[in-house]
Amino acid sequence: MTSHLKYSTKITVVLICLLTIALIIYSKGVDGPYVLDDIPNLVDNQSLILNGLDFKSIKNAAMSSPSSIFYRPISMLTFAANFTFAGNKDPYSAKFTNILIHLFIGVGIFLLVFEIFPYFHLDDISNRSICNKTLFIFDYIKSLWINLVFH
Repeated sequence: MTSHLKYSTKITVVLICLLTIALIIYSKGVDGPYVLDDIPNLVDNQSLILNGLDFKSIKNAAMSSPSSIFYRPISMLTFAANFTFAGNKDPYSAKFTNILIHLFIGVGIFLLVFEIFPYFHLDDISNRSICNKTLFIFDYIKSLWINLVFH
């Protein structure tokens, strides 16, 4: 096996393990009720259940958040898609879908960081090196997610 293939395989295994751990940890919260701003943004927001896929319905759903001047259109569209396909506003469905979306985006950021920063392309393919680099990336992503208000 070439060095690059060993490196890719190890990174894939580490990524799958970390995603599994994150899914297990965050799945504990899917059974809970809606809290805080979920009530006005999700439960009381009738625009989130689409009656059709016309531009006006989609725009109304995207711009329906009363929480800020920014409206959170991407978040609101994901909730609208979830509620429309699920046929209800069940918290379990919304929370589980939200976890999957965050994991998917986390993988994208993980792969992007590996492509952008040359530090992560070192020839050192030891298990310790890959774990350290991977944990650094996840810690960086987690810090951004917690400290910046975009979730």
